[in-house]
Amino acid sequence: DNDNDNDNDKEEEAVMECVWDAEEEWQVAERLFGGWREKKASSFCLAVPAMKRPEALERLATVLSSFSNQPFVVVKCEFHPDAPAPYIQIKMLDSTNQNKVGVRPILPQEETVKENMAQWVDGFLGRNRLCPYTSSMRASAVGLSSVGVSTGPVGLRVSYCLKQEEGFLLLDAVWTCIRELMETPESELATILLSVPAYDDDWNAFSHVCDSIVEPTLEAMGITQTCIGRAWFHPLYNTTSVGHDTVLPGHAIPHTMVHNFVSSSSTTTMDASNVLSLDQVSKANDLVRQTPHATINLLRRSQLNAAAQYEASLGTNDRPPPNSVYVRNVRQLTPPPSQPQLRGDCL
Repeated sequence: DNDNDNDNDKEEEAVMECVWDAEEEWQVAERLFGGWREKKASSFCLAVPAMKRPEALERLATVLSSFSNQPFVVVKCEFHPDAPAPYIQIKMLDSTNQNKVGVRPILPQEETVKENMAQWVDGFLGRNRLCPYTSSMRASAVGLSSVGVSTGPVGLRVSYCLKQEEGFLLLDAVWTCIRELMETPESELATILLSVPAYDDDWNAFSHVCDSIVEPTLEAMGITQTCIGRAWFHPLYNTTSVGHDTVLPGHAIPHTMVHNFVSSSSTTTMDASNVLSLDQVSKANDLVRQTPHATINLLRRSQLNAAAQYEASLGTNDRPPPNSVYVRNVRQLTPPPSQPQLRGDCL
C-alpha cells in the first residue's frame, strides 16, 4: 500500500520551471504552452519573476479553469501572486498521450499545405485585391510607409495538432507564432497564416476551438488590443452557422450587416441588375474567408492601427467611404448570372 501511495504522490508532482527572461504576456504564454508540451507533463508550474503585468496570469488561470466544461479538460488551475516569484500552476488530463489519439488521419504534407495557401494569397486574395494592404505573398502591409509601417512578406506556418487533442497543441502553435511575429522585424515578416489541416473537413470543430479555446487565451493575456489581431479562415467557412448578428472577434462581418452596407452604397440610378440580394452577398461574404485549409491569420495590431491612421489622414475626396472594402469585395466576387460562382478554397 505504501508503494502505491508513493506512486500516486509521484503522479501528483508538478514540473516546475522558472523563466527569468519572460517580461511580456506573449513571452509567458509561449513558454507556458510550449514548455508544457515539451515536458509532456499533466501538471506544470511556471514561475515568472520578471513578468511586467502578472495579473494577466490570474485572468489566464480563470479562463483555463473554465475549460473544464470543454473536452479540453483542466483539472486544476491556480495563480499564486504572493510567492517569491509569481507562478501559475496547471493540472490537466494528458492530451499529449498518443494512445488517446487513436488512428491518425492522413494529412497533406507541409510543403503541399504551404503551396496551397501561397496560391490562395497570390491567386485569389491578391489578384482580387480583397485586402487593400496585401497584394501578394511577398508584399503585405502595402502602402503604409507614410505612417511608419514597412512592407513585408506573409509567413506560412503549419500545425499538425489533431482534433482529438482538443486544442492544447493548437495553443502551443498559436503562441509560438505570436512570439515569432513579435520578435521579427515587420519588413521580414508582416503577418502569419497558421494552417491546421486536421480541421479542414470540420468547420464547426474549428470554429469552436478558435472561439472557445484560442480566443479566450488571447483576451486573457490582454494582447488583442495592444499587439495582435486575428481572423479565422476555413474551406467550409459559413458565417450563418456562427449565429452572430454583431461583430465577433476573428469572424467575418454578419451577412445582414454587409448587405446593409451594399444597399446603402447603391444609388437611386443604379441599374436593377446590379442590386445584390442577401443570398448573393452571403455567398460572396463567406467566399472571402474560404481558404484551402483551416487557418488562423495572426496580424500585427500596429499595422491595423496604422491602416486606420492612414485612411484618416486622407483628404475627403481620397478617403474611402466607411465599410467600402466589404462592399467592393462582395461586388468583386459576385459573378454575372451567366458565370459560375468563384471558389477561393480550390484554386
